[in-house]
Amino acid sequence: MKLAEIRRVAIRKHARIRFRLPNGLECTITEGGVVKIPELKSVPDFNVETVLPSVGTFQLEPVVVESGRSRTQALSVSELEKLVAATAPGAAAAHDHDE
Repeated sequence: MKLAEIRRVAIRKHARIRFRLPNGLECTITEGGVVKIPELKSVPDFNVETVLPSVGTFQLEPVVVESGRSRTQALSVSELEKLVAATAPGAAAAHDHDE
C-alpha cells in the first residue's frame, strides 16, 4: 500500500486519516490529500512512504459526520487496504459492469 493510495482514499471518502509513525509523531492525511505532521519543526530525517509499512492502525475521521454514526473509525492495515482497493481507479467501473 502506497502513500498516494491512502491519499486517494482520504480525498474520495472526504475524510482525514490519522496514524502514528514509529517515532511517535502523529501524521494526518487531510481530506484534500495533504500529508501533515504538526510536531515537525524542520525537515525530517525520514520519509513517510518508507515508514508506512510499520504502521499498525489508522483512524478514519469523516469531515462531514452523518447523524447516528461514530465520528472516528479505527482501521487495521487490511481494512484500509480494502478501502484502497475499492477507491482505486477503475474499481467503480469493474463493480458497475453486469455480467
